Amino acid sequence: MISILQKLHTSILIVFFIFAAVASETLRGSEKDALFWRIESETATVYLLGSIHLASDDLYPLPFHIENAFNKSDYLVVEVDITNIDQNEILQLIAKHGQLDNGRILSTVIPQSTYEAVKNEFSEYGINILQFERVNPWVVAITLSQLQMMKFGFRPEYGVDLYFLSDARDKMEIIELETGTDQISIFSDLNMDIQILLLEDFLYDLTQPKERILALFDAYKRWDAAWIRDFIFESVENHPELKPLYRNLLDERNVKMAASIDSFLKNQGTYFVVVGAGHLFGEMGIIELLRKKGYTPMVP
Repeated sequence: MISILQKLHTSILIVFFIFAAVASETLRGSEKDALFWRIESETATVYLLGSIHLASDDLYPLPFHIENAFNKSDYLVVEVDITNIDQNEILQLIAKHGQLDNGRILSTVIPQSTYEAVKNEFSEYGINILQFERVNPWVVAITLSQLQMMKFGFRPEYGVDLYFLSDARDKMEIIELETGTDQISIFSDLNMDIQILLLEDFLYDLTQPKERILALFDAYKRWDAAWIRDFIFESVENHPELKPLYRNLLDERNVKMAASIDSFLKNQGTYFVVVGAGHLFGEMGIIELLRKKGYTPMVP
């Protein structure tokens, strides 16, 4: 099992935060939706870009005004600097927190029908489910999602985060909003019932036509924030049982991210912030939280 995780460890940190897979308790379209914002104070400027963490190479180059804003910035801010992760530490965390305890095995903790569906999905990639027999359902869910995205041609190395991280490495300071340990803990702390719901939700997503997934990425390439917002709402409405989980995964993190951006704006300089696009929308999205702090986000 470790051999598979060694191939996927970076993706495990980021794939769940692709905007299509997460949603929060949001307020539909009361303000203009956008994927790129500018927020200013008397001493600082923040550019805020909603990203996708997996993409294809035809996404680039990005629009000039986005590239230009990045080139004018003093700092790049990302959720996690995936180019500077202690890989051994993450592998140890996944091995520790991703393993079922008390001698349990996957086939006995998830419904038999779910187990058979997982087995069938893995077989399409030449993977024996027995390699995952002793891991928690959240590891299985994220692995299956990553495999599907890679099958469709979307890869972490083309993600927006990595695109800017690669360019920023030698010319500006990089600031992390979270750590790899923080993100692993989000999943490892889930109770088993929620993990099973999460896995079954991912299995449902795997049944969606390829064209639906491609349409999502096409919407991002068009910078069609309204389409993306509606896609997210549809995901919530189809799976209301996961709303409490998604509030934890997005809303609580959004509060912390907005507080970090607030601190940047009280400092000096220009900050280029890249977060998953799902963090921007709704009354608990970062944009609305910043408005509540007295800022006036603008679409450049």
